[in-house]
Amino acid sequence: MADGILFVRGELGIAASLGIGALFRLAHAAFIGDEQRIVAKTVIARQARKGHLARALAPAGQVPAGGQDEADSGHKFCTAPFRRDILHILQQLVVVDLVIAVVAKFLEQLEESVGLHLIGASVIAMFIGMIVNRFYAPNDKTKPGIKFTSKKILKFAIILLGASLNITTVLTVGKFSLTVMLFTLATCFGLGYVIGKALGLDWKTSSLINAGTGICGGSAIAAIAPVIEATDMDIAYGMSATFLFDTIMVVVFPLLGRAMSLSDAAFGLWAGTAVNDTSSVVATGYAFSEAAGDFATMVKLTRTLAIIPTVLVFAAISVHLKKKAAAQSGNHGVKVNMKSVFPWFILGFLAMSILCSVGVIPAGLATTLKSISKFLMVAALAAIGLNTNFAALCKSGAKPMLHGFIISLLVVLVAIAVEYVLGIAPSGTLI
Repeated sequence: MADGILFVRGELGIAASLGIGALFRLAHAAFIGDEQRIVAKTVIARQARKGHLARALAPAGQVPAGGQDEADSGHKFCTAPFRRDILHILQQLVVVDLVIAVVAKFLEQLEESVGLHLIGASVIAMFIGMIVNRFYAPNDKTKPGIKFTSKKILKFAIILLGASLNITTVLTVGKFSLTVMLFTLATCFGLGYVIGKALGLDWKTSSLINAGTGICGGSAIAAIAPVIEATDMDIAYGMSATFLFDTIMVVVFPLLGRAMSLSDAAFGLWAGTAVNDTSSVVATGYAFSEAAGDFATMVKLTRTLAIIPTVLVFAAISVHLKKKAAAQSGNHGVKVNMKSVFPWFILGFLAMSILCSVGVIPAGLATTLKSISKFLMVAALAAIGLNTNFAALCKSGAKPMLHGFIISLLVVLVAIAVEYVLGIAPSGTLI
């Protein structure tokens, strides 16, 4: 890929002033602890081509004047403090996660260019991170950046996601879709809890799988994880379980819809409530028909709004469990209140959604913010993958996968059953 600006999907531009090739070298160096030599080599090479770059980055007096002279005297290109500043900036920008995110988005775009919609960029990034972890485990220099991306950047991505969710969409898709979603959510969090307990899963792992299945895949998992203080391993289980089912449903759902002679509205509602990740919902809906894809997308956006009350409920559960743990340990001096665990980022999510609904955020800007949100979410999932040991994940991976499959299958059956009871299936409409 050429140096400069890399455009992903024609919407999100990633500016790389040092070049994409340099970013890869820096990412590798960060893991092996040789970033100082790579940074010096990279900046010197860039100075030979663009002497003004280092002059723009460095404080006055630290970069020699003169174009070719800068390249010839590369070892003097900056002082030790400037080098430390460069390294600090690179760590804060979590270049490793961003490189993986760019690769994942590229692979997703490549996949879609050949007519496939099987694996989203978030899942690709997480798996790439796991592969990198197998050969280069995070060290003391990369751990802070990885943690920053998987926690802070993830929350910021959730806030931006709110700009793409118009609350008035709930009124558009009608009361029927809300009724179906009420039953599917009850199935996920009711039966899902029982199934998780029967399989002996940790409640955090089970809850993330239930949320990913019932609400909106990776976005719901990302929103709830920090509230219940889930580990990266818990998140990886949740993502993997929902991804496995989505991969199957993208192919199977359109075939089942045609076999049952479902109308566009009936199929769109079914896909929008039973398939997990947004990209999978869109792929499944439009694989059936254009109208079914439109219905599925509207239902999916409405379903995503369930993130708000779900996160608040889990925040209350977290407070209760902390108080219970403190009482059992006999440490009555420990005080746990809602304020300490309240997911403040969800207020940002809600604020962005309201601004979008009242028209303060234009449609074009909302699309851009959604693209940025998705990219940052991909980077966050890359960080989670980097911090996940694949071998440890496989040791107990069968039960989470089984849990995800059972609960997803139940949601599929419940959703279509409710549609038949309401008269939407096989040939009804939502409007």
